[in-house]
Amino acid sequence: MRMLARPLLAPAVTALALSLAACGSSSPAGGSAAPVTHPASPPAAQPVVTLAALSQKQLQTATLTSLDLHGLAMSARSPAAHTAMISPEAPGPLPKGGCAPIAAAWQAGAPLYPSSAVTDVEVTHSGDATVTSVHLGAYSEQGARAFTDAVAQSLTTCSSYPMTNGTLVLRQRIRPQQLHLGDDSVAWQQESVAADGAALWMSVAVVRVGTTVITAVVDASSAAPVPLPDPAVLGAQVTKLRSISH
Repeated sequence: MRMLARPLLAPAVTALALSLAACGSSSPAGGSAAPVTHPASPPAAQPVVTLAALSQKQLQTATLTSLDLHGLAMSARSPAAHTAMISPEAPGPLPKGGCAPIAAAWQAGAPLYPSSAVTDVEVTHSGDATVTSVHLGAYSEQGARAFTDAVAQSLTTCSSYPMTNGTLVLRQRIRPQQLHLGDDSVAWQQESVAADGAALWMSVAVVRVGTTVITAVVDASSAAPVPLPDPAVLGAQVTKLRSISH
């Protein structure tokens, strides 16, 4: 039985040798084995950089002055706190539904999007005495984005809402406008209509620069639509904010 078993090994040995030879024929020149490669390690996760809200001091430094408007035939002054056009102080009730963020913009986001620091400046055009009220509000990065995103969404659905001013109920009619400034921006014209049909027009721009939101208003008390806040004023404010934020 053992004598019969040995010849059966020969074909197996031959096949094994041929298999090894075939494998060797695919090696690089010189007979060395192909290098073994390992998949590259995934790149290390980058840390998430969160922008901090500007402090009251930083915001004050970032607020426009007449020096920033040199050559634009404009002057700037800080209004008394109780006369600021855009104010988070003692916010009034907001309309129900999708118009609430637009109404909140007149109150610097309050009470929906409260800021941690605020400044105000009034820019007067020398030629026609048009006054642009500019309000700066400091927020967390998430808060600033939420504020401007909410106003942008509101402008897609809100056409009018009621606003109470003392004993008067004024119907606010909204006309969205195009604006491209800062990191995010929206704008609209607003007609305030009394019960007797008398109407006055205003325009509003809301611009986000990092964690700061600019709310600018032109209140010309005009019976005709008024232009949006001057791009030169908004551009100067965006530039100054960027110099402080970075």
